[in-house]
Amino acid sequence: MELFAEELDVSEVELEVLLDSLNVVANVSSGKTFYSAEPVYYTTTSGVEAINIGKKLTVDDIERLTGEKTRGNFRRDGKKWNAPLEVISISPEKRDTFERFKMDVEVNKRISRSVQKERRGALLSLGSLDRRMRTLFQSFNLLETKVAREFGENQKRLSEILKEYNGKIKEYLDVLKDDPLVLAYAEHNPQELPHALDVLNVSTAIYLMGSRNLETSQDEIDKEVRYLSTAAIVHDCADSFLKKSGLKREQFKKVFGVRDFIIPGRMFTSGDEESEERVCIDGMTFDSLETIQHHHTRRDGRLVIFPAVNGGDEKNVAYVSRDALRISASRGRDAEVQSILLAKATTYQQELVRGVVDEISEIKRDLFQPLYLAERWVSSKTRLEASVTANKLMKGRGLVAKGEYVDALLEIIDKNYE
Repeated sequence: MELFAEELDVSEVELEVLLDSLNVVANVSSGKTFYSAEPVYYTTTSGVEAINIGKKLTVDDIERLTGEKTRGNFRRDGKKWNAPLEVISISPEKRDTFERFKMDVEVNKRISRSVQKERRGALLSLGSLDRRMRTLFQSFNLLETKVAREFGENQKRLSEILKEYNGKIKEYLDVLKDDPLVLAYAEHNPQELPHALDVLNVSTAIYLMGSRNLETSQDEIDKEVRYLSTAAIVHDCADSFLKKSGLKREQFKKVFGVRDFIIPGRMFTSGDEESEERVCIDGMTFDSLETIQHHHTRRDGRLVIFPAVNGGDEKNVAYVSRDALRISASRGRDAEVQSILLAKATTYQQELVRGVVDEISEIKRDLFQPLYLAERWVSSKTRLEASVTANKLMKGRGLVAKGEYVDALLEIIDKNYE
């Protein structure tokens, strides 16, 4: 499914067709705006652009390119003078916060190849570009530099924890730092990047160490850690949105308890809500989305009360981890944990029968558990709070998250924090 087809289009357009389109929008105030997605150079002056990436195209620009007297004065990289011009077309229609974010992801994805050609030097002429697009183009190189630097430093810290995974860690992070979704999110929330990377750092280490003890296959690890890494970078998206939303106190209180279940879905998926035919935007998966939604959920489950909407009733949903319901028989401490998990699941089933719970929803993957642990630990503001948090997580071993993941966090704390 092509996202934002009506609002954003990047394509090669024949010059005559582009000229006709520009003539139309020049006389219609609601028409689309066209920007060049590739540079056009003068043939007579080496390296000087006649039309640069990001220039708002006008009728005069295309008439110069197609004029009988001027057509020989221009060239394009690897193209004849009369080749179709690659352009970005954007609708001026106003969008809400979620749609603007999705559109920025799409813009970053679409323009990245063109911008790569210009990374060694600044874009020369951005004066004619509207504010939103100018911000995107100008910030692209700066943002990539910052993200790459932050990821590089994070990779070094993570490597110290997991030297045996050094090569894989670099591979995981290299994929993320070029992801259009990560770039757009970092651009919208630059102040969150250090915390997000700290959470990614710890949650990835927890997952890799825990998976080793769980004897997870390498193929499964490669797949799962990508889902987890994406989720870790954007896990606080709901809180970020609420900070900027300007919601009144009562509205804020109504949304806050269910923020992780509403906002990430709006931000990272697109499609027809009424038919429930939703698709993830580029860079996101439903596995990562589930992980984000449950990064405040313990392994032993969570009851979420969704407020009444549009005259409907409240909805009580019990979220239960699939892995908590599929535990093999154990002895000792593990047997006690298994008993508690099954007892809680049974309670939800009984409440469903009595009508106290409206629905039981199974959490399919356990990736939320390393993220839950990392978020709890990283969010500690003082040494005392960190010590108390670590102690609580240790006592809740098996209930807050799988024992192997809790053990991994404690090992990380023991090795890397005094």
